[in-house]
Amino acid sequence: ILRWRQGFGRLIRRKTDEGVVMILDRRVLSKRYGSAFVDSLPDCTVIRQPSNRVNELLVRWFNRNR
Repeated sequence: ILRWRQGFGRLIRRKTDEGVVMILDRRVLSKRYGSAFVDSLPDCTVIRQPSNRVNELLVRWFNRNR
């Protein structure tokens, strides 16, 4: 979990940084230890969607008003 959190921290370093992190490993949702991984992340929006919606959600995120 520590390496997971450190990897996330390398992507988002400042409060003004923004981005998308996609976790495509089903075990994060299906295994008991998965919630420990998600809970270890800093405050962020978590969206759980089927993989066939990934493209649509990314396009919406990149085209959003800031």
